[in-house]
Amino acid sequence: MLSYLERLDDEFYKSLQLLEPHAPEYVARLKDEVPLVNLMQDTLAFYDTKTDESSQKDMARVASRIVEHVYYREQNLFNKAMNHATSRKQILGEQAAEAQRAAKTAVALAQQEEQDEDAVANVEEDEGTPMPKEALDSRHAANLAVEAAKAATETYATFAVPRMMDLEVEMKALAARIYAHGNERAKTRTLLCAVYHHSLHGRYRMGRDMLLMSHLAESIHQFDVATQILYNRALVRCGICAFESGLLLEAHSALVELAAGVKLKELLAQGVSGGRYNERNPEQEKTERRRLVPYHMHINLELVEAVHLVCAMLLELPNLAHNAFDPKRRAAAVSKTFRRLLDHFERQVFNGPPENIRDHMMCASQQLLSGKWDVAVASLVAMPVWSLLADPERSRTFLRRQLQVEGVRAYLISSYAHYDSMSLPSIASRFGLTAEEAHAIVSKMMLATELHACWDQPTSTVVVQRTEPSKLQFLALQLADKVASFIDTNEYVLDSRTGMFGNKSHDFHERRGGYDGYQRERRPWVERSARYTGSRPWHSHHSDSRGNFGGRGAGDSNVRGVSTFRGAARSSSMYVERRGGFAGRR
Repeated sequence: MLSYLERLDDEFYKSLQLLEPHAPEYVARLKDEVPLVNLMQDTLAFYDTKTDESSQKDMARVASRIVEHVYYREQNLFNKAMNHATSRKQILGEQAAEAQRAAKTAVALAQQEEQDEDAVANVEEDEGTPMPKEALDSRHAANLAVEAAKAATETYATFAVPRMMDLEVEMKALAARIYAHGNERAKTRTLLCAVYHHSLHGRYRMGRDMLLMSHLAESIHQFDVATQILYNRALVRCGICAFESGLLLEAHSALVELAAGVKLKELLAQGVSGGRYNERNPEQEKTERRRLVPYHMHINLELVEAVHLVCAMLLELPNLAHNAFDPKRRAAAVSKTFRRLLDHFERQVFNGPPENIRDHMMCASQQLLSGKWDVAVASLVAMPVWSLLADPERSRTFLRRQLQVEGVRAYLISSYAHYDSMSLPSIASRFGLTAEEAHAIVSKMMLATELHACWDQPTSTVVVQRTEPSKLQFLALQLADKVASFIDTNEYVLDSRTGMFGNKSHDFHERRGGYDGYQRERRPWVERSARYTGSRPWHSHHSDSRGNFGGRGAGDSNVRGVSTFRGAARSSSMYVERRGGFAGRR
C-alpha cells in the first residue's frame, strides 16, 4: 500500500513538471492534489494504529510526503481555498439534488405519456387499424435528464475538499514523527521544509535558528541534488523574510551567494537557461529538467532580485559616498556585485528610462548619491514587485524610511567637507525628517567617525572639522607610503642575498619599528575614518545583538559579523559545488 501511494505521488509530481503551467490542463491536474493529500492523511491514520517498528518507519515515510505538499502553502490562502471548495461542494450538492428531481419528473411524465400511448394503441388494435409506435419526445428528454442527474451526482461525489488544518501545528506534528522514526534524508528535508514554512509566515528568527543549529551548511554538499535545491529555496525565503522584518544586513547575507550570480533560476530549479558555449549535453539537460519544481511552487525571481539589490544599495551607499581617491574605498565593499553593476551603468553613454528591476535600482542609486532622495523613493516604492510581499504597505513604508536615512548619510559623507557648518533644521527639511530623527542620524555618524564634526548645541548646527586631505595631499601621502614600503622591501631582499641578514645595523629599521614591528606614522585625518580601517557602518554595529547573520559581503574579508549565510548548493552542472555555508563565528 505504501509503495502504491509513493508511486502515485511521484507520477502526480511528474505530470505537473511536464504540463504547460499556463494551460487549463495544469489547473485541472492541480485539483487532484487535494484527494491525494486526503488519501495520505487516511494512510497516516491507518499506520497510527500499528505499533511495530516497521510500521513506525512507514508512518514517517507517509508523513514526509505530506510535509512536501504542505510546507510551501500560506495559512490565509489555504483557508480561502478551503472555504471556496466547501461552498463549491454545497453548490454541487444542490445542483445534483435539483438534477435528480428534474430526472424523476421527466421519467414520470414519460411514463404517463407511454401509458396514454399504449391505451390509444389498444383501441386502434381492437378496431383493426393498428399504427406503428414511434419514440416519444418525453422519453428522450427523460433519458437526457437521467444522464444529467447521474453526471451531477458523480461530480458532487468526486469533488474533494481540503480538510481543516492549522498548518503550523500540522507541520510540527508531522516533523516530530519524522525526527523520531525517519531516515537521515527525510529528517534533513523536513527541517528545510520547516525553515521555509517559518520564513513564509514571517517567523524569521525561528527559521534562522533552526537552520544555524542544524549546521547543514557544512554537509549540504553531501546530499542529493533535490535536497540541495530545497536548501537553496529555504535560504532565499529566509532572505525575503529578513527583508520583511527590516533586517537589511541579514537579508543581504542570505541572498548574496544566490542572487549575485546569473544562475538563480537554475539554482532554484525553476528553469533551464540555454548555454552559450554548449555547457551541457542533451542528456544533462534532460536530467536537469527532471529536477524542475512545479510552477505553482516557484519563488518570484524578480522579487528575489529586487530584495537583493535594494539591500545591497542601502548598505553600499555610504561607502560609495566616501572620498573617491581613498584606496580603502573598495576594501570596505559590502557587495562587489552591486558595485560592478553600478560602474557598468555609469559608464554607459546614454541611459534611457528604467525598464527592469536592475535599471530602477541603478537609477535610484545615482539619484540618492546626488541628493535627490524624493525622486529615488518615488521610483522604487512604485515598483509593482512589492505587492508580492505579505504586507506591501508596511514594506513600502520601511523602504521609504531607509532611503531617507541612507540618503542623509550619503549626502553628508560626500558633501560635509565643503561646509564650515550645517544647520540641523535645513538637513531635516531637505530629507523630510523631523529634527529629532536628523539629530539621531548625525550623532550616530559622529560616533562611528563617519563625520569629523561636532555639535554646537545653542545654534543647532554641525561644525565641521577640517581633517580631510585634498586630492593632491591624498595622492602625495599614498605615494610616500608606497615608496617607504618599496625601500624596506628592497633592503630586506638585499640583506638576504648578501648574507648580512640579521648582522648589520638596524638603525634605519629601528626608527620604524623593524621589519616585523614596522609602524608607519598615524595620520588621524585618514585613519580616524571608518572606511580606512575597514570597520562596518554604524547601522550594523547593533545588528549583532539581534543574533543576525553578519555581513560578510560577496568575497570581502574586511566586513565581518557574528555569523553569516554563505553559500548556495551547486553541482558540477549547477548545484553540487559548495561555495560556503552557514558558518559560525569565524
